[in-house]
Amino acid sequence: MRQTDLTYQLLNRYLKNGGEMGQLICGFDWEDTILGSPDDWPQSLLTTLGIIVNSKYPMFLWWGPELIQFYNDAFRPSLDKDGRHPTALGQRGEDCWHEVWPVIKPLIDQVMNGGEATWSVDQLIPIFRNGKMEDVYCTFNYSPVNGESGKTEGVLVICNETTDLVATMKAKEELKNSEEVYQILFTSSPLAKWVYDFKTLKILDVNDAALTRYGYTRSEFLNMTAMDLRPPEEIPNLMAARNVVDWGAGTIYPGTFIHQRKDKTKLQVEIWGARFLFKNTDALMVVANDITESLYYQKLDKLETKVLQINMKQDSNRHSVLMSYLSGIEEIHPGMLCSMQQVKNSQMFTLASPGLPKDFLDAVEGCKIGINAGSCGTAAFTRQKVIVTDIANDPRWADYRELAARFGLKACWSAPIFDKSGNVMATFANYFHEVRAPSEYEENTIKRACRILHVILENFQREELLKESNEKYVYATEATSDAIWDWDLQTEIISWGQGYKTIFGYDEGSGTGDKQTIAAHIHPEDVDRVLEGIGKAINSQQTNWHDEYRYIKQDGTCAYVIDKSVIIRNAGGKATRMVGAMQDITKQHQKEQMLKSLNEKLIEISWMQSHIIRAPLTRIMAIVQLIKDAKLTDSDRDEALEYLLISAYELDEVIKNITDKSIMVLK
Repeated sequence: MRQTDLTYQLLNRYLKNGGEMGQLICGFDWEDTILGSPDDWPQSLLTTLGIIVNSKYPMFLWWGPELIQFYNDAFRPSLDKDGRHPTALGQRGEDCWHEVWPVIKPLIDQVMNGGEATWSVDQLIPIFRNGKMEDVYCTFNYSPVNGESGKTEGVLVICNETTDLVATMKAKEELKNSEEVYQILFTSSPLAKWVYDFKTLKILDVNDAALTRYGYTRSEFLNMTAMDLRPPEEIPNLMAARNVVDWGAGTIYPGTFIHQRKDKTKLQVEIWGARFLFKNTDALMVVANDITESLYYQKLDKLETKVLQINMKQDSNRHSVLMSYLSGIEEIHPGMLCSMQQVKNSQMFTLASPGLPKDFLDAVEGCKIGINAGSCGTAAFTRQKVIVTDIANDPRWADYRELAARFGLKACWSAPIFDKSGNVMATFANYFHEVRAPSEYEENTIKRACRILHVILENFQREELLKESNEKYVYATEATSDAIWDWDLQTEIISWGQGYKTIFGYDEGSGTGDKQTIAAHIHPEDVDRVLEGIGKAINSQQTNWHDEYRYIKQDGTCAYVIDKSVIIRNAGGKATRMVGAMQDITKQHQKEQMLKSLNEKLIEISWMQSHIIRAPLTRIMAIVQLIKDAKLTDSDRDEALEYLLISAYELDEVIKNITDKSIMVLK
């Protein structure tokens, strides 16, 4: 039902100049609500509405048991642009604000039931408006409005939406927190960081890690530019990297650069950067990760591995190995000139030196070691590392000072290298064209180099001794008529000396040393005995083995040999190698067999002839006894002597026959 003119005039009297909402309230059909016709409204409601619509401050009113709603023009921006206004006018509160009703209804009840006002500041009230849920912040006051009876009939809401203000405050807080986080991350970072003006390159801020890493005070750092952290030759690289940094590019990684500490020590650093606004200045934040140490150890490990691999090759040359290693060290430490000298008979002799002038090396060749014999001579004599930082003013270089000056050498460090017996076998020296002491990395390189050089020299010494031993072995095998053999029991490879071909006709060299191959050349009647003897010797703890047997030569004939060997065992007692010599005793054996045969024949002859000899000998003995004992007449004596002579001739004939037979046997 439409309002009467009288009703409209009534409302207009209170709501005059109330703006759009005053007009809407006047024109609203209130009789369809629980409030009924405005003609029946209490004076308190009309007065309150007059205050609301004429106020420039956002106001809202809930009235009656169903909390029918009124609001002014100032409150309109807090309502939905697409339907909440003007529907909210005259609507039940619960129907209008159903999404936040659980939040605001207790506040309304507090006012309606107790008559006590409430106050909320920047209260978050999620409201569905503009087609979506929005986080709305409001500062509001809920105040009671009494009716004619003096009881609370309505709730007046004086409200100000503070969503934009809260957002601004949050942004400021986030900015503050961001700055605090920046300071925490920047200041406490273990990586060196600084910020510099992108245009002038002047450093604007720096953290403690950068001060420690580069050796400057904060005051010194803040009076420098980004160029001051680099050696002169690196400035073009800085400018080139800077030119590719754009706004909005995020974090960039321009690469690895050479930086310089306050003490001029070079650093290799990985750089990250980000361009941003720092205190209203176009700036670049730099993060520097010092990789000097990791690169140093990578290069040193790679060099050592390479050199040790070369050193292990059988065809490696000592001079080339040393030159390769020392050259690698010089590359790791630019400006260092390495030298390796051998100590012989208290004199120094150059083994390798890739960087020092030949004239200098020739001048110091063969110098005596001593207490003041330069760095190397002194190190070899004292058996201690010698660090000479200033050759021109060190007494240990008194005799060689002019020589060093001629070649511009100003510092020299030298360390002795010991053999396994503890004797100084060489020195490792480092020369420089500037007065200086070793850095931590250089000290480490010297220490590790001495260990590597010890391994290299010991390896070549062993090879030289082995070569010398092998040469002696070759000479020995060539000088002897024996067949020298060397049997590796682990690989079953047997090696023969030159005598093997000389005696047996087979080619010397190496071949399979299994039992089948060995047995193939042993006489069938001897092979089982020989192999059984070898097996027992190997499986026992014997250190020697020998035997005599027949060995089949290449031409098929047999040679009698005496074979003697030494059994070499490992630490666990297992036989790993046998080294022996086979001697051809065929002729000796034949002589022994011939003598044995002759002896047997002579025994046979003597046994057979003894009976023949005995007959004339017995007669002679009897006649002699007769002449000696009997008293014979002259005639009988003459006859007896005649018989004696005959028997003697007979015995002589027998002996002659025996002699002839013996001669025939010997022939």
